[in-house]
Amino acid sequence: MSKFVKSTTTRFIPGLSGRRRRLAFGLIGLLILIIVGSSLSAQYFLIQHNPSTHETNQIVGHAFFKSSGQLNEGSSQGVNDQLQIELRGIPNPAAGKSYYAWLLGDSHKNVKENLCKPAEELISLGRLFDNQGVVSFSYAGNQSHTNLISCTSRLLITEENTTSTPSQPSTNQHAWVYYAEIPQLPDPTDSVNHYSALDDIRHLLYEGPDLKNKGLHGGLDLQLLRNMQNVLEWAGSARDAWNGAKIGDIDFVHRQVVRILDYLDGTYRPKGITVPLVQTDVPPGTPLLVDPNFALVPLLDLPRRNTSYMARISRQLSGISTAPGVSVEMRTLAKQINSQLLIVKGLLEKVYQDAKTLVSLPDSQLLQPSTLTILNDLETQANNIFVGRLDPTTGQVAQGVVQIHYSIQQLATFDIKPFTSIL
Repeated sequence: MSKFVKSTTTRFIPGLSGRRRRLAFGLIGLLILIIVGSSLSAQYFLIQHNPSTHETNQIVGHAFFKSSGQLNEGSSQGVNDQLQIELRGIPNPAAGKSYYAWLLGDSHKNVKENLCKPAEELISLGRLFDNQGVVSFSYAGNQSHTNLISCTSRLLITEENTTSTPSQPSTNQHAWVYYAEIPQLPDPTDSVNHYSALDDIRHLLYEGPDLKNKGLHGGLDLQLLRNMQNVLEWAGSARDAWNGAKIGDIDFVHRQVVRILDYLDGTYRPKGITVPLVQTDVPPGTPLLVDPNFALVPLLDLPRRNTSYMARISRQLSGISTAPGVSVEMRTLAKQINSQLLIVKGLLEKVYQDAKTLVSLPDSQLLQPSTLTILNDLETQANNIFVGRLDPTTGQVAQGVVQIHYSIQQLATFDIKPFTSIL
């Protein structure tokens, strides 16, 4: 994999109040983040990438997954359902020939998790039109908005007759001109699952067996992004509802803070019965106020709780950083994302402490001006987690969940090289 660059970051704007910052950043629609974010991240990568001389001789371009945003909570559709191919400096095809692009299934298939049928493991992307050695091609996906990472992991470009569009790649490998794949050699040191980097990436950007069994689709990355956006919205609306006078508003503040704790603590479901784990943090008899399915995986690791999204994502990133066949650049990016997650986790613990303090206060104390200080901090920390924050010691923007989402997307980049052979 070629050199990675830092993902697009949202600049901190000093002087904005918590409310205005949230309106500017926190309430950005999830669809906009997914659609625009994936495109901007890919374009930023293309603009900033400056390969070495050795890479220039090998890599002719890149391909990136994008998302239409046609989401369905009951499936992984609408996420990574499109593909962008960018090639530079390639020769024109021979007379009467054209370039055609294909997505192919795994060369090292994990038969326990990958249950795709052969028909799902071959996708014709279409003809590539070159302009003086440059190709910029977008595949818009199919009508079902299928997550392309679910069943495919390799990209092939062939040179075939222009007059008749092929329905599958030529069996003559002399017609195979360019190739790329996501690293997929099983890890020999993983004595339990033998996961590859591809398996870890699928868990992040598609789904893994545990989340699938819980009815959570779209991958760990999407679920973290979605849940943290909700936490930010609840923190902001709790802050805005506080006016130091009305009991009705205080009741609303209390409910929003309980919702935050519902996501932080999570739930579990023994024998099909949903049990909220927030009961240790809220007054006895407090009901669960969020969809129990979305709380099955907590945001934060707490004693005697389920494994959190933070820990699950970190585990997949650690797997990528040690998996065979992974480039130095890909390992470095995985480690960088893991480091950013640790920072986010520390901020999330501050949100947890603020929320615990607020739910323990009686209504009479919630009406006091001191409550506003806690609410302001709750909102500030949630905003920092979601969009990042300015590090006062370095002057740099520390990545939030949005930027981490873009970086995780980059892990599934195809580095396209002249075809030699398939290992």
